[in-house]
Amino acid sequence: MILIHYGELFTKGLNRPFFQNMLLRNLKAAVPKSQVYLEAHRFLMEFPKGTEAAEESNALEAVGKVFGVANFAQAIETDGTDIQDLVPAAMTLLEGKNGPFKIEVSRSYKNHGLTSIQIAQQLALALEKKGVHVGVRNAVGTLNVEILQHKALVYGQKHAGLGGLPVGCTGTVVTLLSGGIDSPVASFLLAKRGVKSVYLHFHPFKDKEDAVRRSEKIQNLVRQLHPYTQSTSLYLVPYNFFVLDALHVPERYALPLFRRFMMRVAQRIAEKEGAEAIGTGENLAQVSSQTLSNLNSIGSATDLQVLRPLLTYDKHEIITLAEKIGTYAISNQDYIDCCQSLVAKHPATSTKISELEKLEQRLSPDLLQQTLNCTVLVSVNTDSPKVPA
Repeated sequence: MILIHYGELFTKGLNRPFFQNMLLRNLKAAVPKSQVYLEAHRFLMEFPKGTEAAEESNALEAVGKVFGVANFAQAIETDGTDIQDLVPAAMTLLEGKNGPFKIEVSRSYKNHGLTSIQIAQQLALALEKKGVHVGVRNAVGTLNVEILQHKALVYGQKHAGLGGLPVGCTGTVVTLLSGGIDSPVASFLLAKRGVKSVYLHFHPFKDKEDAVRRSEKIQNLVRQLHPYTQSTSLYLVPYNFFVLDALHVPERYALPLFRRFMMRVAQRIAEKEGAEAIGTGENLAQVSSQTLSNLNSIGSATDLQVLRPLLTYDKHEIITLAEKIGTYAISNQDYIDCCQSLVAKHPATSTKISELEKLEQRLSPDLLQQTLNCTVLVSVNTDSPKVPA
């Protein structure tokens, strides 16, 4: 089985069962063939008899991508809590490995006849008799034992989880997803705080069918993010109507006006999806449209809160995280980015809400509805093969 510990959920007091149930649901979704249950503040994931080692390895990888997990390990469940019950499990885990090993024991069941230290000492003596080198000094590994009421869990190496909160526990957010590096990382970080994303992408293609067919890069980003975010809903929104209307405004203001337009579209999608905020990959002062004044002007176009998890990250930090979650190579594939076509030679770096509102009066009053009428919702098939990076 896989033993799974959570971290931050311990701080949730009387609300803890809600968060536990969300994490339980997400673990089952990550490894559908397993049985997952909560026992004494830990999750246990069991597999049917005949499960191959490769499947268990894949399950370990999947658990490592579930937010809310503090650490996890392959474990052996014993039939009892006496020393003679622990030794066979320990020998199985240590088979073929050279020590010395240190032993760490914790007791969820405090009425066990021995203390944690006494259990560790007696187990060490029993293992030494079988030729296992046990010792704290220069230890090459740890044998962990958790004592429950009627059984024990014995395991070796603990793997660090992602931490954070279970996806879905803090609500739904419409997340703007471009073909660039930043927005997929922003989606990952929003998921870490329990957010469920509904993705929104602005594309250059001529119709709905063309958009679905030619937005494979964006769909691949959603597929790559899915184990972390558990999100598959993708709205594909045309931006060609705005580009035509933007001919009626000064070139240097086209991009901040477009970003305001994006906020309005996102708000309409949020109303449909029951989302409570908008998520973006914006980063303070990374580009001209992301100065403090421009971010203020852009955010004022919506009544919803705008979440910007990358606001203080530098580019190197963002790239490092993108590489870690596997989106960097996909983001670097060629694709027509909507904002690039609107970047002026001398863009406005300090805009005022009032001047942008005045310029918006030049845009067609039907622009928003016309765009929404040509928007298509896609449920991305996560089983589809990814384009080789």
